[in-house]
Amino acid sequence: MLKNQQESVLLSLYKYCNEISTIGQFTDFEDLCIGPAATDRGGAATEELHQQMISSPKKKSGATFIAQNMSWRLWASLIPKKPRPQHEREIAKGPPTSRITHFRPASNASDRHLQRVQRIVRIAKKVVQGMQKELSTLSKRSKCSILPSYPWIKCSRESF
Repeated sequence: MLKNQQESVLLSLYKYCNEISTIGQFTDFEDLCIGPAATDRGGAATEELHQQMISSPKKKSGATFIAQNMSWRLWASLIPKKPRPQHEREIAKGPPTSRITHFRPASNASDRHLQRVQRIVRIAKKVVQGMQKELSTLSKRSKCSILPSYPWIKCSRESF
């Protein structure tokens, strides 16, 4: 650097690549690769693009998340605002944190199996508790009917 202090240095900066040399080429490149694929008169993404953006996250995350159509649409509305090369990355990241409350995890086979097992355990617990109550009542009745001659055993009709 000290040797070349007196010399001029040519610095070229390219936004995307060095093949784009005119503003017309840049505009064409931007329209084809960066901007929204299709826009309406106001410059917003068209309905077809939105439908495509909705179906793409559903395909990628439909097995992981469950949501109403409006939630998928809200997520999809954020994707076209990013440059086109980032669309796939945005979809792969999953729902944005601002919209995650609209989505809930999809149940898979192991979740369904766990829910069935929990339901069976609850039913079994209720059956056991019912049997314990009946055994307790029968035990009190048997003490009162078999052992009426022992005064220290308190038996009354209210005990069962």
